[in-house]
Amino acid sequence: MMLRSILVLCFCLAVTVSAQADFKAGSAAFRSGDFDTAFKEWKSAAEAGDPLAQTNLGILYASGRGVGRNLETAAKWYREAAEQGYAKGQYNFALALRSGRGVAKDDVAAAKWFREAATKGLASARYMLGLALLQGRGVSKDPEAGLKAITAAAKVGFDKAQVQLGRMLERGNVAAKAPAKAAEWYRRAVKQRSASAQYYLGLMHRDGRGVKLDAVQAYSLLSQAADRGRGKIKKSASKARDKLAPTLSAGELEQARTLILHATGKKPKKKKK
Repeated sequence: MMLRSILVLCFCLAVTVSAQADFKAGSAAFRSGDFDTAFKEWKSAAEAGDPLAQTNLGILYASGRGVGRNLETAAKWYREAAEQGYAKGQYNFALALRSGRGVAKDDVAAAKWFREAATKGLASARYMLGLALLQGRGVSKDPEAGLKAITAAAKVGFDKAQVQLGRMLERGNVAAKAPAKAAEWYRRAVKQRSASAQYYLGLMHRDGRGVKLDAVQAYSLLSQAADRGRGKIKKSASKARDKLAPTLSAGELEQARTLILHATGKKPKKKKK
């Protein structure tokens, strides 16, 4: 009986070591852009029960890299990882449930998995749980708990949470109105090149709300948001920038362009003599 137990343990250890090797090989292939090999290696590790590989395999199926796009199979693998307690797998499965991509839409189940991942400290899950609590989506509406979850995610550097916290402090609809504090959270997200944060902080500098009135800084931030943003943020930032431009002198526009180059890590072109 003891011998059988030892053999089973040795077999399990061998499988685990093999799965870890496959996962590492898949990760190396993914980083090099070899998605076919990444799929092959991660599939082997996922089938051996590795939750990290299961999650990554789901991502490949969801994006169609290295394999045909299949949202149902992606959700299946996320669930496999989620049920093993892997936070990123729980988060991805919750996103699938929330959007109804590859699985029946279920806000209650999504909130449950966001909470599971949030309790493990995953910042993105804390943020999504916070939104669910603010909106009453899949859970009882609880603005105070929502604010607490989003603040926790913001404090560990999750840029979307930092922007959301800034919006709440700027508006005063959930937290006490505090424009200066809102601007500080936007600045933290701007350091991570968040287009949304660039837009909102740009508006604050344009209007002098919570920060000093600074049209040059406003133009710089709005320009960056227009260049990097998507959808509504890109459109709104472009409109605000273009409306502000005629109010600036040639010298101020040049200062703004210098700020943009500095923020993006680019060097200004030397003027020809």
